[in-house]
Order: sequence, then structure tokens, then C-alpha cells
Amino acid sequence: MVTNAPPPQPVRIAVIGIVVLAALAYLSVVWAVYSPRFRAQLDDMLSASAGGTPSSAWMDSARTTVLVVMLVASATWALMTAWLALKTRRGGRWARVLVTVIVTIPLLDAVRMQFQAGVTNYPLWIHLLSMLEVLVRVAVLVLLWSPEESRLYFRRRIPTVGAVNIWPIPPHARRGLAQQGQQEAQ
Repeated sequence: MVTNAPPPQPVRIAVIGIVVLAALAYLSVVWAVYSPRFRAQLDDMLSASAGGTPSSAWMDSARTTVLVVMLVASATWALMTAWLALKTRRGGRWARVLVTVIVTIPLLDAVRMQFQAGVTNYPLWIHLLSMLEVLVRVAVLVLLWSPEESRLYFRRRIPTVGAVNIWPIPPHARRGLAQQGQQEAQ
């Protein structure tokens, strides 16, 4: 349920972390697109998929298509993640669960990549950036689920009229109770 109450500080910090992760994901794709090493690997993959020696026009077209799709998909993902951060900030429990899934899966993959053979040929700054991303992901998870104030912020709110719990009452009867409660309050 979305709330109008201001989020507690751990939730606000976690939302900033979510936005930082979205920005890092987009910037890493932009970096890859402009990296000569990535372009060489892409050219090798495209040549292998062509099944021979492709023409330069075909290679340019295929390379451009792949790069544009990567940039558009990454930008879309970053915007969706920022939207989820906004919904999390407003108290959406479903958004917190979805953010948890979105943060955990790449976290597990990043940890796996740190111990995988053949990854050591990347520059040191990429490993440092990856470790920073892991730390931010862990911080987001801890801040969304661990502090008591975060758990209270996302817990299920039971609709009430005055001091009366109206949760088990069907919606058509709630309207009557709400009007009755307003009349009694006056």
C-alpha cells in the first residue's frame, strides 16, 4: 500500500542507492559501447554469426543495430529502476520486493564473476567499480529490510474508520461505515 507518510532515513538512503545502481548500470553500458575492446569483441561475434566474411556495409549495419539496442534497453532499464525507486520511497511493498529481486540477482552474478577464471584481464578500476556496486547492492538490501523503521514503514496498513478496523468488511459496506464515522466525528 502506498503511503503519504515521509519515508524513514534508511528508506531514503536505500532509494538513493537504487538510483545510483541504475546510473552505474547505464554508464557501464555506455562505456562498453565506446570501448575499443568491446567493439573488437562485437566485430568478432558478428563475423562468426555471419558464417563467413561479411561485407563492411553489413558489419556497419549489424554493429549499429546492436549498439542502439544496447543503449535504448539500458536507458529503459535505468528509467524503470528509477520509477521503482520512487514507488519504494512512497511505501509500495510490491516495489520493495521487486527491488529486492532486481538487486539480488546481479549481486549474486557479481560475486560469481569475482571468482570466475578469466575475469582478471579487465583493468583494476573495473574490478573496483564492481566491488563498489556489490557494496551498494548489499547496503540497499540491508536498509530496505533490516532496520525496524523500514519494516514498519512497509508493513500492511489496515483501513480504519476512526478507531474501528474495517478490513474484514466488504467494500460496499465500508462506504456506509465511513459516512457514519464522519457523522459521529462531527
